[in-house]
Amino acid sequence: MLLDNIRIIKHLEKKSSLPGLAEKDQPIFQAALECSATHLVTGDKRDFGKFMNKPGETFGIIIQTPTDFLKELLLD
Repeated sequence: MLLDNIRIIKHLEKKSSLPGLAEKDQPIFQAALECSATHLVTGDKRDFGKFMNKPGETFGIIIQTPTDFLKELLLD
């Protein structure tokens, strides 16, 4: 089950920020970096939209909507 692979990470310090991402969303992105996430799944297209499916711009993290993530998961 997907939830078996979820773990909670304590945010320790500010790491690399994502230029152009709203300040309010930086902790979310930094948490993904902190836990070496492969994906960051969000419905926030307004703030994360320009970064979606561009791991070359997001330190290797694939940012996707829940729909895109599930489509990719089911096709693999």
